[in-house]
Amino acid sequence: SYFGIASNLNFLGRYDDARKKMQEFLDIAVNDGQRRAAFAGMAVSYIDEGQYELGLEMLQKQFEIAAGKNDFAAMSGDVNLMGTVLIEMGRYDDALAKFKETVEMQAKAENNSDQLSDQARLNYQYDAGRVAAWSGDLAEAKEMLASYKSRAEAAQNRFQIWQAHQLAGIIATKEK
Repeated sequence: SYFGIASNLNFLGRYDDARKKMQEFLDIAVNDGQRRAAFAGMAVSYIDEGQYELGLEMLQKQFEIAAGKNDFAAMSGDVNLMGTVLIEMGRYDDALAKFKETVEMQAKAENNSDQLSDQARLNYQYDAGRVAAWSGDLAEAKEMLASYKSRAEAAQNRFQIWQAHQLAGIIATKEK
């Protein structure tokens, strides 16, 4: 309920109140999952308000909880989200570095398999394509799109096919 109330406060533009509500949740959190959720809620609030650096700080705190348990799968997801925020900030090289880090962390995950590692590498193509498109390297973006799309279609993975369409749309937008 704390998260829901904070979300509604964000929708109302009452960001400070939303973060106070998430801080209340953090103060009563009984496990790392709840603590991570509280930091995630604060990150969303900061990012929605346009305070990207503070959002990244909250994501880093979320990451540190996972790092304390060597939860590389969670860390991988956190780093990927940081990369997406960095794209929004126009920090393309930093974003690409985070996306590379995502693949490396997934390889270290306890429940990792060849299939999950392959999936992480495929996701990297999508993420690298987004970085290339937003940074203006449309030739690279198209190359990443072609590879990603063909593998998504071969796997008949609906979500990945949607992401391929999204990347194609970003490229089309950049081409005007």
